[in-house]
Formats: sequence, C-alpha cells, structure tokens
Amino acid sequence: MQFKLKKGRTTLAVKVKQADGFARYIGLMFKKRSSNALLFKFQKGRAAIHSLFVFFPFVAVWLDDKNNVKKVEVVKPFRLCVRGPREACALIEIPLSKRHEKILRKLGVLF
Repeated sequence: MQFKLKKGRTTLAVKVKQADGFARYIGLMFKKRSSNALLFKFQKGRAAIHSLFVFFPFVAVWLDDKNNVKKVEVVKPFRLCVRGPREACALIEIPLSKRHEKILRKLGVLF
C-alpha cells in the first residue's frame, strides 16, 4: 500500500506493508535486508522499539497523527531500546537497502 507522509513542505509516498496482528511483534526480526518497509500504528505516547534479531540497519521514521515526520533515526542491529517522541502515533521501519534508496535520500539519510 502507498502511504503518504509529510516532511516539511514535501509529501513523500512510501510503499509499506501494514504490520498488524502477530507481525506487530515481529517487525523486521529475522527478515532480509530487501524486505518491505513496515508501518506500525499505535496510541499516542512514547512507544519504544528494539532491533534484537534484526541483522541489518534500518531507518525508523516516527510520525504524528497528521503523518508529519517527527523523528528519523538510523537503528543499528541488536539495540535494546529506541524511543520515539511523545507525539508519535505511527512508525515506519525502512531497511537500509538499494530498494529503498530514493525514499531514504529524500528523508535525509545518507546512503
């Protein structure tokens, strides 16, 4: 599915797969670097993620309720805790790979 997010005055379309059910708990664990970007939706508050058993770096993009980018962070493998901002209510996990190179450059992540 195409998901639109806003970074400043720019609107970016990212192809994501919504993580629901059991996939919410697995995320990118045990996946390949070429996996789809994942979208997680949750209640507003300070959500935290980890990268245990994710064997490659990925980008965590934290969004508010209007899909504005609040924080972009490169998450390295096997980090125990990564916290998003309080106003975040969605997260997109994008693997650092050639497949996602264009959107990562637009988000300001050096590739």
